[in-house]
Parts: sequence; C-alpha cells; structure tokens
Amino acid sequence: MAPETIRLMAVGDLMLGDSSHFLGRGVGSFIRRFGPHYPFEKVKDLLGEADVFLGNLESPLAEAEGRNSWEKVYRGPAAAAAGLGLAPRTIMTLANNHILEHGGAMLNETRALLDAAGIGHPGLSQDRSRDESVLRWSQDGLSFALISDSLIRDISGRPVDPEATEAWLLESLGASDADVRIVSLHWGDEYVTTPSPEQRGLAHALVEAGATLVLGHHPHVLQPVEEIGSSLVAYSLGNFLFDQDWTDQTRTGGILDLDIGRGGVTRWTFIPTLCGSNCQPVLAPEKNSRLARAIIGDETRLEPWPYRRQLAEAARRHRLRMKMELLGHLPRVKFDTLHFLLTKRRRPRPSS
Repeated sequence: MAPETIRLMAVGDLMLGDSSHFLGRGVGSFIRRFGPHYPFEKVKDLLGEADVFLGNLESPLAEAEGRNSWEKVYRGPAAAAAGLGLAPRTIMTLANNHILEHGGAMLNETRALLDAAGIGHPGLSQDRSRDESVLRWSQDGLSFALISDSLIRDISGRPVDPEATEAWLLESLGASDADVRIVSLHWGDEYVTTPSPEQRGLAHALVEAGATLVLGHHPHVLQPVEEIGSSLVAYSLGNFLFDQDWTDQTRTGGILDLDIGRGGVTRWTFIPTLCGSNCQPVLAPEKNSRLARAIIGDETRLEPWPYRRQLAEAARRHRLRMKMELLGHLPRVKFDTLHFLLTKRRRPRPSS
C-alpha cells in the first residue's frame, strides 16, 4: 500500500555565487576553492533523509566567471549545480529578484545545468512569462503541484503587478487537481521578522484556494510559521546558504521538516541552522536556536503603521551592521567589491 505522506524538507534562500559585499570571499568563492559539495558537508546526512528537498536558488549559474565586478556579483560557478542533489528529489525554485541578474541567456544556462544535475527548477522563463512556473510530479502514489512566483521587482527591471500575480496564484491553485499543492513565493520586506498584514492576508487566501503548504523567502531573516487548519505557512525561512554575515538574524536560518500528503501537513518541526563566514550551514548552537524558535513561534499581528515602524527600524539596523561588517574586515575586502559598490548606480541592465 502506498504511503499517505512523504517527508519534505524546505529551506529559504540559497546563493551559490558571491554577493556584492563578499566578492572574492563569498559562497561562490568557497565552492571554487573546495568543490560543489563543500557548503553542505555538515547537513547532507540530515537532508538525505527527506524524500523531497526544496529551496530557493537566488543566483544564476554559469561556466564563465565574469570579467569585472558587475559580471561577477551573484554569479555561481557551473559546478555548483552538482552539489544540490541532497535528497532523492531536489527542487530549486527560480522565481526571485536575482535569477535574472545577468539576463535571460544565463537563466537558460542555469536551467540546463540544473537539468544535467537532475534538479527540478520551476520559476521564470527567459521572456519573464509564467509558462515554467508550475512543476508537477507524482511520488509514492501522490500527485504534487509546486507553484512558484515572485512579488519582488527583479534586477532586470521586470515590472511586478501584485494584483495580477496574486490572481494568477489563486487561479492556479483552484485549477489544480493535485493531491498536494505547494506555493513557493518570493515576497515580503527585507530584514523584518514579522510578516506584513498583506502577507498574512494573502497567505490565508492561498490556503483557502487550496494550498497545502506555502513557503516564503526574500526577507533574509526568519519569520513565523503558522498552522491554518491542515495547511502550513512559513512566511520566511531566512538564509540557508548565504554570505550575509553581519547579524545573528541574517546568519540564522533553518530546515522546515514535515510530512505532507492528501490530508495536509500531518507533522512538522523546525531545525535551526547557522551559516557563518565559512559559508557552510551547520545545526545552530543554543543561542541561535533560541532566536530561531522565538521567531518561528511568534504570533504577533501588526497593523500597517506599527509594521512600517518595525520595518524602518530593522532596515536601519541591518544596513548599519552591513557597513560595519565591511569596514571591520576592510583588509580582506576585494577590489571588485569596492568597485561594485562605488559604481553600482551606473550599473547597466542585464541584456536579455
């Protein structure tokens, strides 16, 4: 008899290149030095217990490393795709604001590299349409639909219409006959640990339309997990593999470990992780675990004005810590980082 559930593990953002503050010393640089499996050495056994591993890939992958700082930022090495196969089925969603960092041709290269590595990859197409935004598969007697989209304006200048995106998500959920319907959504505001009123409203609408599981990413910090009937909403799973090494909140992420099937989510737990300056996620020590669990279990509901105040305070705090990290490690900062930060206002749009 086929099992009624599968075990799924989900994480937030994975970035396999170097961010603008860490050019020459970020995730991609570690992969080039130590190989594609290096970032996952401390968590591969745990993730290997899942039937499905799901995350958000926030960097394109390419054979060419780039000739200058503009071309190097967020560009992951082609070999990095080989390190992602951590479970029998691994899926990396591509609907986010950085996957088109270097244009549509590199998005196509990224898809080809993921295909070669056996990694599923729903998300945006080269023409920025949604024709590849739904991934369907069958597993252990269950049918699945993973619907992926972004509410964040991307680096290519693609306009985002929130009302149209939300309508498409609700329509897609209603039209699906899959046993399990999962929504992966790039949304929310950076560095704030409380979902906005708009996020909560959309999350409940998605569940009402048929979503079994809603997985959020983009804020780069954790946000609460909410049970709605037999469905589950993770507003933000934070940074899983990233080089934002300036606060405990940006270093702390986690693995959402759950059983899911026709009856919804029947079991879930959250396993806090920590990704420090060595760009290698590990199970979080007690201090970071307490921080993560306090955020995950927070039931605070904020009205628009209190939310905007909290957002403004969080943004100021993190931007200050970001600058302090850069200045505190100035001897290690590469020329490419300084060049990018000094010239980014003149940065050309990526070609399609």
